[in-house]
Amino acid sequence: MNPSIRSTVFHSLSLPAALLLFSGCYQFKAAGQLGYAEWALDGDIGFASGSTSADIGQDIGSAFGLGADQGLLYGRATFDPGVPAFTVSGFEFEEKGTGTLTKNFGGNPLLSAGANVDSDFELSNLEASLVFDIELGAGTIPPGLAADYFGFDLEVSNVNGLASELVELEAPVPLAVLRAAADIGIVSGVAEVGCMEADIDEVTAKFVDIDAMVTLHATEVLDLWVGYRHLAIDGDGVVDDDTFHADIRIAGIMLGGGVRF
Repeated sequence: MNPSIRSTVFHSLSLPAALLLFSGCYQFKAAGQLGYAEWALDGDIGFASGSTSADIGQDIGSAFGLGADQGLLYGRATFDPGVPAFTVSGFEFEEKGTGTLTKNFGGNPLLSAGANVDSDFELSNLEASLVFDIELGAGTIPPGLAADYFGFDLEVSNVNGLASELVELEAPVPLAVLRAAADIGIVSGVAEVGCMEADIDEVTAKFVDIDAMVTLHATEVLDLWVGYRHLAIDGDGVVDDDTFHADIRIAGIMLGGGVRF
């Protein structure tokens, strides 16, 4: 059975009204990009009944039937009233597949090693970052902070529908951010790296989020761009008194157009 894959990217943005007070002191800038992205999921996930120190990770592809490349829309919005600059983006990633477990998943005997299963994976993310420009010639290296919301859901069911296990995690996660940007006139580039170790319920997870983009300024207001996104989550802990492990990555290229104001 071939996996059925659906991905949706959504973007939400808001600018605090108080920032408008500064618009008279700085040249306000804003930019938005929209385009096509092709991302894929890889890594391993494990879920075991009770507490255990054993290796419970199972490959995303063989065990759950996930990991195929997929196309989706990608967007990003940046607002720069002077100091600081704000960037807002988000996505909701869902993939379904069919695989064969290589280890037990949870405590149900129908989800033991060798069982054929249907998998439904969802990862949602909404990020708002704030950075402070430090000028270095034609470029900047602005440090900052980001607030990320992560929602993780994985449902694994016996293909006969007689048993299922559902793992759900969600939490806001603060990230330390470093952004490097350069502008040489017709071409500009920006790369942003965020990382943090945080607790989500009883799971301790490390997050790394990389977003890079090179933009060709085709006209005074229209842009063409190509980019890359990489999100990695490495977590271990307890969910409902059971042991959970995830070492996953979602990554891929993007290209599209944009406008500047």
